[in-house]
Amino acid sequence: GQTDSRVGLAQAQTFLGAARSDSIKAVVLMTDGISYSPPDTEATINADAVAICNTIKAQPRTLIFTIAFGNEVNLSESARQYLSDCASPPNGSGLPNENLYFFRVSNGSELNSAFRSIIGNLQDVRITE
Repeated sequence: GQTDSRVGLAQAQTFLGAARSDSIKAVVLMTDGISYSPPDTEATINADAVAICNTIKAQPRTLIFTIAFGNEVNLSESARQYLSDCASPPNGSGLPNENLYFFRVSNGSELNSAFRSIIGNLQDVRITE
């Protein structure tokens, strides 16, 4: 409880600024989806976090993966929307991102599958003859 994802995202943004420009960069945000940091409201925190995510996603070769872990997030449409908007691909692209960049998981087995999918998205596949 009392999570403020803006803090972690801002730190990730700082670290990404120092990364090599030719590398694929990834941020993985895992949360229960319940944003709380008085006096800010959940809506304010979520909107601010999505703005930070959009700034991060605008950097070349940078991806954001979000994982909603726990049963509470499955009950909150606002949390699902915030985490989906934060995840790659860019907002408004019309591309689906659930189970590609945004994951809802409730147990360890599903979490393991999510991380396997993330790793698959980060690996370059090369086919040679």
